[in-house]
Amino acid sequence: MRRNLVVGCLLIALLSTGCGEQVTPVGSVEVHPSEIGLLYPGFSPYRLTWTAERPLEGRVGDLRAAVHLREIGGDVLRTFDHALTLDWQPGQSETVERILYQSALAPPLEPGSYALEIGLYDSVGNEWQLTTSGATVRVEESTVGLPAFYFSPEWQPIEDGTDQQVLGRRWLRADGVIRLGELTRPGTLWLQLGVPAPSAGEQELELAEGATGPEVVVGNSCGGGAELLSGSGSHELMLSIVPPADPSVPPECEISIESNYALIAVEDRARRTVALESLSWLTE
Repeated sequence: MRRNLVVGCLLIALLSTGCGEQVTPVGSVEVHPSEIGLLYPGFSPYRLTWTAERPLEGRVGDLRAAVHLREIGGDVLRTFDHALTLDWQPGQSETVERILYQSALAPPLEPGSYALEIGLYDSVGNEWQLTTSGATVRVEESTVGLPAFYFSPEWQPIEDGTDQQVLGRRWLRADGVIRLGELTRPGTLWLQLGVPAPSAGEQELELAEGATGPEVVVGNSCGGGAELLSGSGSHELMLSIVPPADPSVPPECEISIESNYALIAVEDRARRTVALESLSWLTE
């Protein structure tokens, strides 16, 4: 999602002449750390501390954080918007943990420095002025400790995404596997999986016998156990990956994805299950 953010000047209470029309900020947001390194295809954690100072006049529905990565003095290249749980009553404060990422399904950013801008908006697009200093993101060029990703034949080719938050995605037509090869260190795999709802007149939902709704089971051969995802929508997963300790065993792991449903296209009866929307790695 791309938005023209209403952002504050650096650590001031009111906008000055150089920042446009005078508007009183409704609160502040601090980014920690102020400099964030980012590899490809990797992710980096950061924190946002929100402090509400004034009521949100005209607010409609839920609040969302607008997190945009911009060329310094240029265009927005990536967005990382997300829901905000703070009720926004004056005096309230909340710190949330989030990640910036470069997905393996999208082209890499050019190495260099970028600006991270933070904004606030509601369900209908109302925006409010904030006091914020933002952060600098330094995109680095390195492959040390990064695994290689291999996809089983059930995965369809990468197709264009929906916006600047999901730049590319890859569909499964049946149960499939993502294999992590050339693992040299433990790490964390971050997945964003889309479980779509059928479009009326375009798709039919086929459920396994006895199922009451769509479910996806994500298995991890190097972390033990499995994750169950229920219902349509976008699901985020953090999977801990520990390579085999036995040197005689190949240094690889498998992430299995199994569904109890399929979406059947009315026009050509093509089958789809899960959409992989983002895929990133963090080396420990």
